This record gives sequence, structure tokens and C-alpha cells, in this order.
Amino acid sequence: MLKEGALDGSQAIFGLHVDPSLPTGTIGSKPGPILASAGRFIASIKGEGGHAASPHRTKDPVVAASMAILALQQIVSRQTDPLEAMVVSVGFVAGGQAGNVIPKIVKFGGTYRSMSTDGFSQAQQRIREIIEMQASVHECSGVVDLLLEKMRPYPVTVNDEQMYKHAKKYRRTFGWREYGGRRFQLLFPADGRCLFVIESY
Repeated sequence: MLKEGALDGSQAIFGLHVDPSLPTGTIGSKPGPILASAGRFIASIKGEGGHAASPHRTKDPVVAASMAILALQQIVSRQTDPLEAMVVSVGFVAGGQAGNVIPKIVKFGGTYRSMSTDGFSQAQQRIREIIEMQASVHECSGVVDLLLEKMRPYPVTVNDEQMYKHAKKYRRTFGWREYGGRRFQLLFPADGRCLFVIESY
């Protein structure tokens, strides 16, 4: 759409994002960063499977993945400035079919989000390091795919202050912030861009 010139000649762009958590009749926005940059990852930890009655004969990827997932929580709680807004969440874990068999491989994945470019880069680096190192500690191998080719990460959505002021007369509620991420940031240069969030039923 952009390559075909859909926004050629435009001076400003306004976006609306529907959010059912806002009170009815309200609009949320603010100048500056309003939505976090957002990326996803999938990790695979490979070990040596075997019977659960003989765990000493295996290289258990379940334990390695469990420790990696726990360690990922420290990116925000112990390695990020408390004033820096960041989220790292694991949304799925898959491995094995039976309760008495240690699988050969465990896969898990999630999302990472930050309100700054530096924070986003830090999250990417630490996710990869933590998963690979935790796998190694447990005598397994870990591979992390940040899905940079398949799912291009969204950059931080930053509202232009002048466009925000221009539209301010239409507001009823301001100051809302959420750690969502949207393609809106990719549509238009930094000057002349403003995103608003509206309630929905």
C-alpha cells in the first residue's frame, strides 16, 4: 500500500485503536511514546530424551526450558531500570506426549516489548543469551529465532506533539498508556503522526 503511494502528499496521519478496557465515551492519547515496540521469539531446546524413570540417562530439555523461562523474568525485574517500561512474556510451551517420557526437544515462545529502542535491543540480546546459556548449563543446545524476517518487529509508536495538540480539543480523557504494539509507527515519518485509543463494547 505504501509502496504504491497511498500516503504520498499526506501531511499528517491519525490512527484509532479500539480498546474495550477504556471507560465508555473516553479517548486516550498523549504526546511522545504511546505504544511499545513489539517483537516475538520462538526457542527450541534440544537434549536427549528417555524414560522418566532414568533421568540420569537423559539430557532433560524440560528442565532446561523451565530454567530458561524463569531466568527470562529477570530481564525486567533485575536487569532493567525500574523507570524503563519493558515486558518479556512467554506465551506457549510445547514438548513431549507422555508423562513417563522425557522428550528430546522442548519449544517455547513469547513476546518482548519496550518503550525505547535501547530497551528493545537489550531485550533481544538478553533473550538470546539467557536461553542459549541455560540450555548449555543443562547439557542441552538452545536455538532462538527472533522472527525478524517473518514478523517484522513494530517500533515504538511516538505521537507528534503538534498533532496531539491539534486534536486535543476533541478529547475527554488523556494520559492512558498500554504496552501494546501496532504497525501504525511504520506508516508515516515521526513528524505529523498521532495515535488515539478509543473504547469499545
